Amino acid sequence: MDPKQLIVDRFDTVESELREISRWLYEHPEIANEERASSARLVEFLREQGMHVEYPAWGLETAFDARAGGEGPEVVICAEYDALPEVGHACGHNIIATAACGAGVALAEVAGDLGFRVRVLGTPAEEAHGGKIDLINAGAFASAAAAMMIHPAPEDTVDPVFLSVTHLEIEYHGKESHAAFAPQVSINALDAAVQAYNNISMLRQTLYSTDKVHGTITYGGGAPNVIPSFTSLAFYVRAISLERLEVLEAKV
Repeated sequence: MDPKQLIVDRFDTVESELREISRWLYEHPEIANEERASSARLVEFLREQGMHVEYPAWGLETAFDARAGGEGPEVVICAEYDALPEVGHACGHNIIATAACGAGVALAEVAGDLGFRVRVLGTPAEEAHGGKIDLINAGAFASAAAAMMIHPAPEDTVDPVFLSVTHLEIEYHGKESHAAFAPQVSINALDAAVQAYNNISMLRQTLYSTDKVHGTITYGGGAPNVIPSFTSLAFYVRAISLERLEVLEAKV
């Protein structure tokens, strides 16, 4: 039988279960490095489908590494499954995870006959510091001939634009005082944070269309009648290349 048809037929046998798992992940979101139930559910599925799974893997509690095939080049399919704080799976990691598992199981059907190896690599903490960085440093991709993943989007794109990213944590330290009785002795850290946020917002009109800068005030003070001595912001800065990212980060 045609290998492509074998892959399609194998996927058809697990599609309904994958849809159930995707919905379950969506309804039970877990944030970065806390994806214990999510990773366990995915590992259970992969083992039931005959893949050999190492879990935990590569020194990370919620990472896993599922393998199939014998000899030949190795294809790694990355599965992300952490949720965003407060909003859950707004980036569709429940879909990314189940799509990766489905692709891995389907490809495992023909890997041995076609002479390649397939891995489904569970990559935690993508919404925090980027869990793949830890996995790269641990050697998880060292044997890979190719690595890929599936990301939900409004339209199908085979060759999307990829952006470099850096995370900025910004703190302002001032001097607190009572806002009604002694504001004149304060140094207002919230004013500094607000000005920084507004100035970065105005910077956007000078940026390229592929430059992305977005952030939030993570701490703005405790009580309205206390001028805060400490505030903090978090920003993501993204650009089309590492060279452009260096320039953009300096602007921010």
